[in-house]
Amino acid sequence: MTSDELAVIKEVVDIFTDSYKVLCTGCNYCMPCPKDINIPGILAALNTSYSIGRFAGISQYMTNIGIASGVPRLASSCINCGACHERCPQNLEIPELMAQAKSRLQPPGMAALAPHVMKVIGRVMR
Repeated sequence: MTSDELAVIKEVVDIFTDSYKVLCTGCNYCMPCPKDINIPGILAALNTSYSIGRFAGISQYMTNIGIASGVPRLASSCINCGACHERCPQNLEIPELMAQAKSRLQPPGMAALAPHVMKVIGRVMR
């Protein structure tokens, strides 16, 4: 390869590295979580927040935690048991990543507000 071609490849690798901060493949080996947290879905939303934008990541997070189910499984529900980390073939520090997802994607007070929001949505959908 020429030096120009190698430079283009390096640029592409750098873009991917900057955009995908969590190297989760979505293999689901970390599942099931004892708190029923959708770990791969939350990690995908975290990556989306970096690659596309924070709002897109938050939107994906809301979908992946099951906000419409009435029983959302928030990143903040993680109890740091480490069972997911033990099963992860990428050796990701999943409890630490759940804390990052909470910080970046979960609005403050959401755990307390979620049940009330679902009541309102239920009334509107009738």
